[in-house]
Amino acid sequence: MEVYRVREVKLIDTGGEGIKLEPLREYERQSSDQAGLIEQVRHFFEMEMSSPKAPQTVDFDAIVIVNSKGLEIARFSVSDFWKREWNDVDFGA
Repeated sequence: MEVYRVREVKLIDTGGEGIKLEPLREYERQSSDQAGLIEQVRHFFEMEMSSPKAPQTVDFDAIVIVNSKGLEIARFSVSDFWKREWNDVDFGA
């Protein structure tokens, strides 16, 4: 089984150097199914973001999954989630 790291991160704009990921929390997960692990984390992320308390409790900007080689294999962004939710709202048009 491969070891993955799931990180809750803040995105810090460093000016001309781009965006820096500041880790808040990190969890280790083992899985023999990379796609299944990504789906499990995506589901957790969407459940967390769908909570009515999310604006008061979510302190991260993204959840990042890193494989055992240190490569990012998935990222779930809070701003992308809210943009998708906003676009899905029917304003009676």
